[in-house]
Amino acid sequence: MKKSSSYFFVLLCLLFIECKQKHIDKEVDIPVKLHPVDPGIAEKVYASKIFDSIVYIPLETTAQAIVGEITKVEIIDSLIYCLDRQTHAIWCFNQKGKYVNHIHKRGQGPGEYVSIFDFTVDRLNNLIAILDRNTKKILWYTLSGKFVKSTKLEVSPSNFGLLNDNKILAYTRGVDIFMKGNDGTLGYNYFIIDSTGKTDAYFPYNDVTDNLVGNKIMEVNDNKVLATYAANDIIYEFDMDGNLTLKHVIDFGKYRIPLEKTKDEKYTRELFSNPQYAQRASVYYSDNYFLVTYSFEGRVRFWLCNNKNDKNIVGSFLENDIDFISLADPTPLTVRDNKIYYLKDAYFILKQKHDGKPAYLNIPTLSSLKEDDNAVLMIGYLKF
Repeated sequence: MKKSSSYFFVLLCLLFIECKQKHIDKEVDIPVKLHPVDPGIAEKVYASKIFDSIVYIPLETTAQAIVGEITKVEIIDSLIYCLDRQTHAIWCFNQKGKYVNHIHKRGQGPGEYVSIFDFTVDRLNNLIAILDRNTKKILWYTLSGKFVKSTKLEVSPSNFGLLNDNKILAYTRGVDIFMKGNDGTLGYNYFIIDSTGKTDAYFPYNDVTDNLVGNKIMEVNDNKVLATYAANDIIYEFDMDGNLTLKHVIDFGKYRIPLEKTKDEKYTRELFSNPQYAQRASVYYSDNYFLVTYSFEGRVRFWLCNNKNDKNIVGSFLENDIDFISLADPTPLTVRDNKIYYLKDAYFILKQKHDGKPAYLNIPTLSSLKEDDNAVLMIGYLKF
């Protein structure tokens, strides 16, 4: 059953603060923060304008540590945890890139998972939480990889974040696996789940954009969670108790996709394939910085904002004039404190040249890098 975008967002405001699976009958007044972004004035940005320095951490390659495709990184104290979606493992390295341990327990027995869709680190209890969407479970391990417990879920999330009191904010993508509403028609795909795995609150399914793109739609840090729907320009901010506290609106002005004009799935896809509209992709957030990537005129671009003074940059291209390792792809893994984390293949780095010479030769930590080594973390220290 199709719903207009305007109706969807009114209903969303009515339901977001609700718990115990009940509807509330009045609109909740949620503050809105507008972030104007004009893709038409995006310019090439030099790394030296936003970064004080760039540090490279090669992830150690050993017989025990052959890493596949890293899609997510979590930082806790001096340790770096990496989600490898190719091998379905969680790899742990120290801040110098030295291999520490890993979790790779695929199977269907106790303490095992079929596959990893997402993971996070429970910093309060020093545990690693792994989401197995296939079995509707979250499995908990110690930081050293010892299995502790599993939590059975009522839904099949694709992404999740931890809240206070062992609650979980979860997002489930796809019309085939979302939970139906009480009326049997409108579904839901954002959930707050309690410590036993029971659904404590749920938010409406967005049948306009849910299955269009697979981007980063949830960002979790130590004191808040940001969540959104695919390609939507509204980003919802929660506190760690699961309360909706703020709505961020990325205002692309005349370049905004007119979702309110959506009539059917075909028309929606036509809108999203039109390069004259700015389509929000991924969201990254720390207490200090707010980063949003989006596509416009066939290229990935970015908006970077300093949360302390609201100074911002709209970039069409990020050129590394510090050490000349390409930053052509502005999509990072995560933003933490004043640092942006990127991931670069060893082969890619070795092919970068400056003045006809390999650029990596001027970077001491990369002097012994080989083509078949594990990937390299590239960390930019923000200064603006």
